[in-house]
Amino acid sequence: MENVLYIPGLGSERTLNFQRRYVRFLNLFTRNHIYFFEPRWESDREEDADAKYARLNGFVESIGGIKSVIGVSAGATLATRLALESQDSIEAHLICGKVHTAGTPSGEYHERAPALHESVAINDNLLSDVHGSGKNLDYLYCYIPRDSEFDGAIRTEYMTTEGATNVMLPSLRHDRAIIYALVKYLPGIAHGK
Repeated sequence: MENVLYIPGLGSERTLNFQRRYVRFLNLFTRNHIYFFEPRWESDREEDADAKYARLNGFVESIGGIKSVIGVSAGATLATRLALESQDSIEAHLICGKVHTAGTPSGEYHERAPALHESVAINDNLLSDVHGSGKNLDYLYCYIPRDSEFDGAIRTEYMTTEGATNVMLPSLRHDRAIIYALVKYLPGIAHGK
């Protein structure tokens, strides 16, 4: 059995509860165990990106490591960093998440979750180093809406990076694209396919 980590985004409490229940439901049927990490984007606004990442690393260590990480929306920023900085080979599935370009205006999201902006800025630096080194990024899977420049929350060009594998979703709004990706792809990721 291999561990899979799930990191949600901001979302409403209703949306987060749906994701928690869905992960628990999938754990009844999957070969691997999916762990749900609580980033506390909005409930712990004092925790900066590095502290949040340190807490994430402590969580991963406490469960004995992971093989894959699923980062949804804002959670994709932490998942990207985890995959890029890990000494182990971690496959990252980034669902409708802002992977890079912290300098773009984020308005309400910066107010709601200051660590999110910091987290994207850290990824900008990490990705710049990786691209400069020529390192392969085939372990990053970016799930993005097809034929859309903006999914209602994030510009799609910021949801992927050079060298990553793009998985195209139907052109849906942010929340619906996430639900589609979770229903269609999360069971296979959890089974290690």
